[in-house]
Amino acid sequence: QQQQHQQNDSLTTEYVSREDMRELVTNGGFLTPAVMRTLARDTGLAEEESLKVVPTDENGHYKIPSKMRPMTEQVGYYNDKTHAPLADFQVLSVAHIIVDWGILTVEDVQEALNGKKVVVERKRIRRIATAIHKFANGNQPSVRKRSSRRRKNKGDRGSKIYSTNLEDVGKRKSRPMSMSQPASHLQQEESTTDPTLSLNHDVRNTDTDVLALHNASQHTGESTDAPTRKISRMSALTEATIKVDDVLTSDFALTFGSNTTPIHVHSFVLNATDNELLKEAINDPSQRHFYSVDTHSARYALRLFYAHVQDAVEIPFVPFRNLFGVYKAASTIGLDWVEAYVEKRLRSSLATSSCAYMLEMATMLEMVDLAGDCMSLFCLKPKDVLATAGSLHLSEPVMMKLVRSDKLCLTENELFFWVVQWGRYNAGLRSEACLSFDEPSFATLNVADDEWHQLSTDDVDAAVEVFLPQQDREAVHDVIIPLLGRLRLLLFTPHFFDSVVRSLDLLDGDDLNIRDLHLNGEKLLPPLSVHLRHRIGTCSLVQRPLPINTK
Repeated sequence: QQQQHQQNDSLTTEYVSREDMRELVTNGGFLTPAVMRTLARDTGLAEEESLKVVPTDENGHYKIPSKMRPMTEQVGYYNDKTHAPLADFQVLSVAHIIVDWGILTVEDVQEALNGKKVVVERKRIRRIATAIHKFANGNQPSVRKRSSRRRKNKGDRGSKIYSTNLEDVGKRKSRPMSMSQPASHLQQEESTTDPTLSLNHDVRNTDTDVLALHNASQHTGESTDAPTRKISRMSALTEATIKVDDVLTSDFALTFGSNTTPIHVHSFVLNATDNELLKEAINDPSQRHFYSVDTHSARYALRLFYAHVQDAVEIPFVPFRNLFGVYKAASTIGLDWVEAYVEKRLRSSLATSSCAYMLEMATMLEMVDLAGDCMSLFCLKPKDVLATAGSLHLSEPVMMKLVRSDKLCLTENELFFWVVQWGRYNAGLRSEACLSFDEPSFATLNVADDEWHQLSTDDVDAAVEVFLPQQDREAVHDVIIPLLGRLRLLLFTPHFFDSVVRSLDLLDGDDLNIRDLHLNGEKLLPPLSVHLRHRIGTCSLVQRPLPINTK
C-alpha cells in the first residue's frame, strides 16, 4: 500500500515530456494523472495565472467547485476534502471534463486516478485534448449538426471499454456542463462548430506541445465531440458487450432511493422484460425514480440482467449479504430472471446458521419457494436454528407460522418456553438473541412426570421465577398474546402444565377450562380440534388416554 501511495504521489506531481506526449498521440498509451495534469497546464485550463479568481485556503490550496463534487465522490478521489493543491486540482479538472463529456466512464477515470494503467487509443486521447482545450476557451459540449458524409470509422476499434465497433454510430446529444469554471476567462459560450485548437503564446513553448494533438486530429478528420453509439438490439448483443452505467451508449437513466446519482441503462435491454412499470419508466422520465430500492442493490440487479440478456459466460458475483437487497430491486424494477436467479442461489446456500434470518427476509419479500425451504429446515431442526445468534429477532407473522405448524419438532413444553423467551426478548427484558433448551430455568422444569416428585415446591417456585420473573409477566403477556391461542393445550405434560403454565397466569381462564373439561370428560373437544392434533415432533404426553368425541 505504501508503494502504491508513493506511485500515486509521483503520478500527480510530474509532467509528461514533449516526446512522451507525442508518442501518446501517435500510438496511444496510458492515461495517467501526469498526462491529465500536463493537459490542464498547457491548455490554460488550470494554471496559477488562470486560477487567480479561485478561492484558496491558508495553505494556498484551491477550493474544489461544488459542481465537481459528485465526480470526486464517484471516483473516490478527494471526496473527503474541500481544497486541493494545484497538482491535484489540475487532475480533478481534467477528470471532470473527461467524464462530463462522456469520453471515458467513471470506472476508467477512477482506475487512472488510483494509479492503474488505463489504455486509451490515439483517437480518444486526441478527443480528450480537444475537449479540454474547448472548455478552457469557454466552449460547452454542444449539439452538432450531422455531417452529410457518414464516417464509416472502419479502422477504429473503440476504447478499452469495447472490443469492437457497434453499428449505427451517430452523434450524441451532449449533456450540459456541471463543472464550475474556475477562471474568469473561462466563460460559457455557445458553439456549434469546432474551435481551432491552438495554444496561446504563454503555453506554446512549454515542454509539452499540445498543438500536436490538434494537428493529428485534423489529419484523421475525426470529430471532436464524444459520440453516442446508436445501437440496434441485434448488433449490440452480437458485436459488443453492453454494460450498465455506460454513458456512451445508454439512452436514459434511472435513480434509486435517496441517491440522486443516476444509473445509465439501455432501453432495448430493459425492453426484454414484461414489467409494465419498467416500460412506463422507459417512456416517461417522471417514472424513472424508484424510492424503495437502494442504488447499490439496483446496480447489482441490472448487471445480472445485462449478463443474462447477452448470454454472458460469467455471471457477475453478488456477495451473500447483498442478495436480498438485489432481489427486492429486481422485484421492484421487474427483472424476473434476476429474481429467480437470486432465489435459487439463496435456496442452495440455506443452512441452520442462516435459517432464521432467511425465513424472516423470505417472508417479508414474499419469496414463496425460499420461505418453504426455510420452514421445512426450521421445523426439522428447531433447536439448532434457535441456538444461532439473532434467532429471537423473528417477527410475529413468522412466529405465528411456526407455532401453527404440525411439522415442528418440539414438545409443547419446549414450544411454550420458546414463545415466552421470544416475548421477553421483544419486550426488551432479555439480552440474549438466541435460545438454548438447556437453560437451567427450563431444564429443571422440563422433566417427565414420573421424575417430578424429586422436585420440592421451593425448587419449582424458584425455577418458575427465573423462567419468567413476576414483574415481567404483564409485559410479556402483551407481546405473546396472539401466539398463546395457537398452543395445543392437550399436548403439555400434566405436571408442567399445572406447575408452570397455570402459575404464570398467561393463558385466559377459558383456555384453561378447555383442557380441564375435556380431560374430565365433561365437554369433549371435536375430533378435528387443533388442541387434539399432534405435531410431528411430539406425541400426546398426557399420561392417560384422551377422551375422544365420536359425534
